[in-house]
Amino acid sequence: MRVRIVLAACACLLARAQFNDLATDRHGTRVLFSSSFSLQSDPLQDWRKLFEASPASLRTFLALDPGYDLTEFTQKEPNFFRLQKPELSSDGLTTVWTGQRYCRGGSGCFLFEGYAATVRRIGVPDLLRLGTGRLSANGRWVLFSGWAMPMVHQGYIDLSTGKEYEIPQRSLSLAGTGRRVVANDGTAVFGSLDPGLHLMRPGEPVSVIEGPPAIAHAVIDDNARFAVYQAGGGWPWLGLVDLYTNENFLVAAAAEGCTNPALSEDGTRLLFLSGANWEARNDGLAPQVWIMDLITGRLHQATAGPDGIAEATLSGDGLTVFAATYRGSLLKVDLLSGESSELVPPTPSFFLSVAYSNPGATLHLDGAGLLGAQLSLDGQDIPALAGDMRSIEFQVPPSTPAGAHILEVRTEGSPFRPARLALDVEVIPVSN
Repeated sequence: MRVRIVLAACACLLARAQFNDLATDRHGTRVLFSSSFSLQSDPLQDWRKLFEASPASLRTFLALDPGYDLTEFTQKEPNFFRLQKPELSSDGLTTVWTGQRYCRGGSGCFLFEGYAATVRRIGVPDLLRLGTGRLSANGRWVLFSGWAMPMVHQGYIDLSTGKEYEIPQRSLSLAGTGRRVVANDGTAVFGSLDPGLHLMRPGEPVSVIEGPPAIAHAVIDDNARFAVYQAGGGWPWLGLVDLYTNENFLVAAAAEGCTNPALSEDGTRLLFLSGANWEARNDGLAPQVWIMDLITGRLHQATAGPDGIAEATLSGDGLTVFAATYRGSLLKVDLLSGESSELVPPTPSFFLSVAYSNPGATLHLDGAGLLGAQLSLDGQDIPALAGDMRSIEFQVPPSTPAGAHILEVRTEGSPFRPARLALDVEVIPVSN
């Protein structure tokens, strides 16, 4: 008889980055982000929460409990506990985030709204509406966009008066996360499967500016003068539309692609990611943060680490960058001094792609931030046989008994709990 180890993965599936949906205020005093990790000082919760980071601190901004066992098949009253897409007003006094409710799957999930947005202001009760919420920089307008069969619904709330506006035209949900899509007068930009830049304004039907192709993401400045969009599908590039004249311009294109646009509040500075080597400082062609002055056309590379940047955002004044690296760290970059500081040390994330193995076999973990990570099974260290930033090889101990086990991956200095994977080991007769 030989032993076959059956590995059942749960939780910690790889996202695009360990930290997502970066959002900040006018002066870059703090950054909000979403992650399924848990701080070492908090209870373990394997679903998305909101965190707040600054040079002085890192804390859980908001975490919600589902209120019931997620293994249950019965549908219960939702509390939209999977938190994501935070947005801050320029003064930092208004916050909007989106929560996702629980649904086990099946056609029934199409019959209700899966998301709800919450608006939080100091001294005012929280406001909740179905759909994804987007906030203007001045904190006046919130745009809600969502769908439940058989219709799409979108609308505004003017927080200064409490008045609500329905958008009568059916359209797709807004694209992008963490970057501004609503201007101070309520004008909103978004992409669609159809060509053109789509515009919404309170109390008006959706309009389309012809010229741009199908758009994946779009952002707008606070004065509703300029919009920048990402198009191009598998070869993404960036374009700009002057909303006063409807003129359309190419802004940035490279063989390595250009993604993740973000504008300063006045529309003079553009942040984006690209693996291009325009300044001869990116020989590895890893995605880096680039800052373009839209008045002079000057281009500047703001990061240079070999790990590459997965996501970034720009403060409203255009002077501070927050960036999540593929290594699992969170950076703050002062564009005036060029100084870069690490707000969150590298934190690994992983998943196991192999379902079955014999004792003593070599297995591979795929993920992010795995270079130098330490592995343990039920608290006992396992040596890594080989590894790099995105994968680790290790050997399952031949003496591993049948039953439930926990594999953990950690890095020294991370403030978060180790990434965990549940391993179910079975003893199964196997013929020779």
